[in-house]
Amino acid sequence: MKPLFIILILLIFVSCHSNRAGKNDASENAHYVAKLKAADKKLTFQLNKWIVNRSVCLQPYTSPDSSHYLFYLSGYTSQICVFNLDSEKLVNIIKLQPRGPNGVGDANGFEVLSYDSICVTSNFQRRLFIINQEGKRTSTIDYSKYQQDQMVYAPNSRSLENMRMGFKDSKLYIPFYPGFDESNYKSIAPEKVRMVAELDTAAKTARMVDVGLPKDFWTSKYYPPFFGFFIEKGRFYLNFMYYDDVFVSDDAKNWKSYPAKSKYIDVEKGKYRFMKGLNPHYSKLVADPYRDVFYRFAVQEHGVTEERSSTDLIRYPPDFSIIILDKDMNVIGETVFPTDVYDMNGYFITKDGLYLSLSNPYNPNYNVDLLEFQLFKLEKEKV
Repeated sequence: MKPLFIILILLIFVSCHSNRAGKNDASENAHYVAKLKAADKKLTFQLNKWIVNRSVCLQPYTSPDSSHYLFYLSGYTSQICVFNLDSEKLVNIIKLQPRGPNGVGDANGFEVLSYDSICVTSNFQRRLFIINQEGKRTSTIDYSKYQQDQMVYAPNSRSLENMRMGFKDSKLYIPFYPGFDESNYKSIAPEKVRMVAELDTAAKTARMVDVGLPKDFWTSKYYPPFFGFFIEKGRFYLNFMYYDDVFVSDDAKNWKSYPAKSKYIDVEKGKYRFMKGLNPHYSKLVADPYRDVFYRFAVQEHGVTEERSSTDLIRYPPDFSIIILDKDMNVIGETVFPTDVYDMNGYFITKDGLYLSLSNPYNPNYNVDLLEFQLFKLEKEKV
């Protein structure tokens, strides 16, 4: 019980720290337009030949001594690289063991609880693994053995899809991918689809949370139920890939929708099937607790070409914008980014602002040996 108690204490600390970060001098004046503007600052990290210049999960972390780090899951490898954001140096590589006494399976993501305590999630595993900075497993939450009325699926903790485990009221909430077989799911009411689990590590119970899809999700045509989920300041947030509204709840039962439509895409007019191209969609919704705003990434459509497969388009969308919402989920601006400059899936947020990865292989200035991030500042102009 002691390791699990420590984990819960750490999660409480992370939650409280996030709450404190949200108290800032964001303007309450509604008569402005917000935009993201590139600053002079960039971060550049030299990579060795064993580090893949593409991350499937990355997360900033500030230590108690105010040192700033970036934890970076290197491609589809089994190592978490730790960069110092102040010195722009690689300071640690945490090698994840797939099997054995320190095994964590096929890692797909992580959450940094502290520098020496990292929660790892794995594909097809109904377990959470806690490791230290040496990659040694210090604790395991095996919720496959928990009492549960309905089987809870394997967890996700990833930044690319913005599927992040969260903590509220001494419970862990973990999102997972629902199946999306068209013939099967169109026979199920959208609101009955289940995709978030609640774990009570003290009571050893697990359940599926009453979080489903919008009721009209199947109305016009079949949509894959890809989504994003996170908890910020005790509130639950949902973002759907093919739905204009975003959803917020205080209890994960009663949800309120907010219009958050992009000016540059129409998700109802997607014309491509998989392998033929990239449909317009919303990639992710993320919180910026330092400025009390949210960013919603919107991807424009693009067909497959001889140079780009459907996989290439998914990994590196050529054209995207970021919708900016205030703390009350009102759209206050949208910034369009230049074609083939940034890797929109490589992002993180610090007190400085939003960092976007420049490590896009379609960028003419791309260097495979350098991991680069451009800082963007939030600016507000009165209208």
